[in-house]
Amino acid sequence: MNYDLEKPLFTLTVGEYIALNNQLISRFENHRYKQETPLKLEKNDILIDEASRITGLAVSTIRTKCHLNEIPYNKPKGTKLLRFKRDELMEWMSSNKCKTTSEEEIDFNKNLIAKRKKK
Repeated sequence: MNYDLEKPLFTLTVGEYIALNNQLISRFENHRYKQETPLKLEKNDILIDEASRITGLAVSTIRTKCHLNEIPYNKPKGTKLLRFKRDELMEWMSSNKCKTTSEEEIDFNKNLIAKRKKK
């Protein structure tokens, strides 16, 4: 049953009000369902929530890193949706590895030898 939305609520009977309320709720749920339809992601694609779980970073931190282009991501045109490739994310995490003290000493010695050879 469709109601005239210009009609004041106080003029409705209790039955009309309940029917109108149920109609509005079903419209809202249908609209929400359309927005929450699952995306067709490839096997390697993940969304920001899973990227947050993988990296251990907060969602807001990941958004900031994307804004600063510090992390690899994809963003389809006309959307605010951020997509990530799992293997690219894992590669990015491993590329930010901190060197151990022995690795730093080896690099220091290599640089020192290279400078002596130039002289």
